[in-house]
Amino acid sequence: MKENVVYHSSKTQGLKIIEPHFSTHNKRWVYATKNIATSAMFLGDNDDFICQIYHGENGIPLMCERFEGAFDLAYKNKAGSIYVLNGKNFKEGQTTWPDDMVSRNFPNRF
Repeated sequence: MKENVVYHSSKTQGLKIIEPHFSTHNKRWVYATKNIATSAMFLGDNDDFICQIYHGENGIPLMCERFEGAFDLAYKNKAGSIYVLNGKNFKEGQTTWPDDMVSRNFPNRF
């Protein structure tokens, strides 16, 4: 893990601006993680009813298929990008999931 960076995944490739959007927490945030593998898990068409994502021991992310073939359903032939952002504007502990990093100090131009 690089120092003071976070990873933001998007199904949209080539973004020049990342803007906050409303999500399940009903706040306008940009979400990111400290772990690039965790960020990659958000590139598919996935939710907790397809593949459950867990915060594993030592920060290693875990994923569990909810039914046979769920991983392929969520990720096969999907594309996206992972953006490396400066972590200084991101905060931990704002949600119940320990891997979330959030910021409202956007839009951010690359």
